[in-house]
Amino acid sequence: ILIAIFASVIAPFSATKTHFSDIRLAPGRPYYLGTDDLGRDVLSRLIFAARISVSVGIVAVTLYEVIAIFLGSISGYFGGMADMIVQRLVDITMSFPTMIVILVFIAFLGPSIFNVMVAIGLLSWPGPTRLYRGQILQLREMDYVLAARCLGASNTRIISRHIIPGIIS
Repeated sequence: ILIAIFASVIAPFSATKTHFSDIRLAPGRPYYLGTDDLGRDVLSRLIFAARISVSVGIVAVTLYEVIAIFLGSISGYFGGMADMIVQRLVDITMSFPTMIVILVFIAFLGPSIFNVMVAIGLLSWPGPTRLYRGQILQLREMDYVLAARCLGASNTRIISRHIIPGIIS
């Protein structure tokens, strides 16, 4: 992450500037990983590519964690029909090969980094949802949740103030 943040300081050369006299040089000085077909420094391009990788990771993980916490909370806390519906949705989503669905998603919406982030985020939530559901099933039986229920706290307040902080770790 630090390399991605400080890429412009760390990278020895510009990632986009071409040096036609330095096409396809082997690794060595001054190009530690060599150059590509246009004479661009490979190390500098890798350092700047870290920015894209980190941003894709942060956005995709944030998206699927929000979905997983929401659905896992509903499934684990309320149980019954809500649990059955969410778990069948998890089963359906997990039955498709993720990479192929991502490729189809990108084919329909067009190739862009935003579409990749959304596709990964929308297809990676089933595993964490099951994990959160299991943890919430344990936490909803704890004494402090019972005490909050006895004091008249709403389900939303119990989930957001007492249960979700217990599963975040």
